[in-house]
Amino acid sequence: ERRAQDFDYSRESLITEWGQVYTAPGRRLDGVADLDGLKVAVLQNDIHYQNLRLLAAQFGIQCRFIEVPDYETVLMLVEAGRCAAGLVNQFYGEYHEEEFRVVKSPIVFSPVKIFFAAPKGRSPALLEALDRRLWELKQIPDSVYFTALDRWFGGMPARTLPGWILWTALGAAGVVAGVMGLS
Repeated sequence: ERRAQDFDYSRESLITEWGQVYTAPGRRLDGVADLDGLKVAVLQNDIHYQNLRLLAAQFGIQCRFIEVPDYETVLMLVEAGRCAAGLVNQFYGEYHEEEFRVVKSPIVFSPVKIFFAAPKGRSPALLEALDRRLWELKQIPDSVYFTALDRWFGGMPARTLPGWILWTALGAAGVVAGVMGLS
């Protein structure tokens, strides 16, 4: 809601991501209740951390949250045994989990839809075009949208972003910058 004061958002979500809890090999965590009494590394100001904190409070789960500045530090603290568990978004976890001696637990929660955004009132045509094209791509099972999702998230995570993402982002940034310059 606070961001909506400064930005307009697309109506069509690009993707959904969620929080994933990691732990050290040999430690068993089957559900959020298993976090009771444990130190849990979290990214400060992260939406998933905020949601986990609320969930824990609702169920009377007493975690000691250790706030850190980045997801890498979250997994480093778990690997070092300084925290029993760590919370990251699933994209970061899938991409980096092999770099640390950590294991994915079955604890996932807090799905968050990701949308395109533009400065408030400055790019309605751009957002409408993005909505229309994204909706069209989602109607075709073998579209570039689904092909990219499968490549990036279906198997082994991709280690680089495809070139079309960079060019699309640069083009969108150019349009936004041009619109902002006209205002």
